[in-house]
Amino acid sequence: MKKIFFLLCCSFILVGCQQKTKALASLEHYEQYVELLNQPQDYKSKSDLFNITLILNQLEDGKVRYDVVINNAVSRLSNIKVICKEVDQTINNYPSIGLLENESYILDPNYTNKEENIYKGINLSGISETCVVKLNILVEYQTEQDQLVREF
Repeated sequence: MKKIFFLLCCSFILVGCQQKTKALASLEHYEQYVELLNQPQDYKSKSDLFNITLILNQLEDGKVRYDVVINNAVSRLSNIKVICKEVDQTINNYPSIGLLENESYILDPNYTNKEENIYKGINLSGISETCVVKLNILVEYQTEQDQLVREF
């Protein structure tokens, strides 16, 4: 009986350590993308393969909520990863999708299936202290030809 209890305890510890390792790997992956945003880039104002829209809403406390909507993909875009950073923001907490989750997201102009994480559009939201919001956004995806693309 003691052996069974000991084996159960060991298995719980091993499973817990694996989950913590996955979380740390996701956080390191997220931080790598933050570093890419912090480096000088040639930022574009639009993409040829999808629409990107910024929506601003004034909050009662004087702050501004921003929503970044990415939709209307021209073709299927797989393994979507997006992170956005407000220019001059010093707090290291940036809206993202596909970086901290153990999920892979797909933008498809003709098909939606939430169980398979296939959407026609995605949304990221954040709060700004100022009413003028300027964002640096990194969108990474794989094309139908399996080409990895990063757009800033």
